[in-house]
Amino acid sequence: MSWTVIVVALCLGAVGGAQAQLPAEASIEHIDPDVKACLSRTMPKESLRATISLRVFDDSGEVSKFLANLYWKSFDDGRSKALVRFLEPPHKSGMALLIEESSNREAEPEMTMYLPELRTTRRLVGTALRGSMFGTGFSYEDFAQIQGVARDHDMRLLEDQELDERSHYVIETSPKVEHSAYDRIVTYVDQQWCLPTMSKFSDRSGSVLKELRVERSEVHEIGGRQIPHVVTLHDHSRGARTEVVVEEIEVDANLRDLMFTRGHLSRGR
Repeated sequence: MSWTVIVVALCLGAVGGAQAQLPAEASIEHIDPDVKACLSRTMPKESLRATISLRVFDDSGEVSKFLANLYWKSFDDGRSKALVRFLEPPHKSGMALLIEESSNREAEPEMTMYLPELRTTRRLVGTALRGSMFGTGFSYEDFAQIQGVARDHDMRLLEDQELDERSHYVIETSPKVEHSAYDRIVTYVDQQWCLPTMSKFSDRSGSVLKELRVERSEVHEIGGRQIPHVVTLHDHSRGARTEVVVEEIEVDANLRDLMFTRGHLSRGR
């Protein structure tokens, strides 16, 4: 899992890529140990807790704004889980999304949504994963990709590239799940920061549907790690963008396992 990956939540990754979503049977370590070591230096060891704000814009300006708590944890069985709880606006307060990496590496991640107005949970499967996550520019599949729980990919390391006069590793992943909206995800990892700074999500025709970028001026060192505090998702297919801002963050926080269970989703915290 990578920081941009975590921070997006969509801390929502430079998403799409990097180590968080690497298939176990084809670790990037087998392609280039230097890249593996670079990415490992910036990742939390066990868990992460963050408060994030999300602002959604279209051509006319800001459309909506959200505030949410994000939690991520790696478990002893090698799987990871991510949880998002919305705090604002009031009509979305209490909504929650739990994403669990499947024990079957060939399977899609297991996603469960809690809807407080109905006091019920429901599973998200198949084409439903392409839907907008709570009205943001991120789909549920995007969130899974970013959080590193969608790990069934073909992957290869491409030729290094210069971006903003800085050297970057370039990692290409190709999701293999049947209902994925993407055919190819290319992630650029800053070799000095060891941080994914951009990802491009393309469809089967080669068109870039979405692009995730880290705001370089808002990358700050915390505990020896470079952590992005502003990440923007550009949705080219809709002419919209979603900006994610990290308001607070705690690395390797003490998070109870119970938080990441479906039965606990209705508890509200």
